[in-house]
Amino acid sequence: MKKIKPQTPLVNLELTYLDLILEQVFFYTKENLDSGRQKEGPSPTVQDIADHSMLPVEKVIQRLQNIVKISQQALLSQRQFDDILQKLIVSYKQSGAESLEWTIYDLSTEKNLCVTYGFVQLFELYSFHELIGVLSPFSLRSSEQKIIFVCENGNKSYSAALYLRECGMKNVFYTHLT
Repeated sequence: MKKIKPQTPLVNLELTYLDLILEQVFFYTKENLDSGRQKEGPSPTVQDIADHSMLPVEKVIQRLQNIVKISQQALLSQRQFDDILQKLIVSYKQSGAESLEWTIYDLSTEKNLCVTYGFVQLFELYSFHELIGVLSPFSLRSSEQKIIFVCENGNKSYSAALYLRECGMKNVFYTHLT
């Protein structure tokens, strides 16, 4: 992982869901990001986030380093997800839902997985606040439980995985369908 410094431009953090992280973790919206950018000027920096959120820059750096680490650990590639899904299909057909090693939660609005596979759990969520309300009881579960969150573009599934990993659950992953 690259060292994050106060003058590090946000675009250098190499986080796929940077806008989402900035909004949910630091209450720094896309409008703030755009207004902090000059027409041809540099991207806002980590120091800009610290100033905006009124946090010590060291705390912002520590938080961002943790988010980068979790993001890398929690992401399942499409191939990894497909492999797990195929194993779950076989196990489900042989032994039913009780024997499944993984639980998959479909957070997408299309519900493709739920319709196709009966063992995929469905959440009807429309906002981050609804997601946090649903996930709070999860943080009380065993940290050994294996969970995958899926949605169309990865925003909701990423948020869910990040939240639960920060609650101490290590076997939580995310992916997207597109």
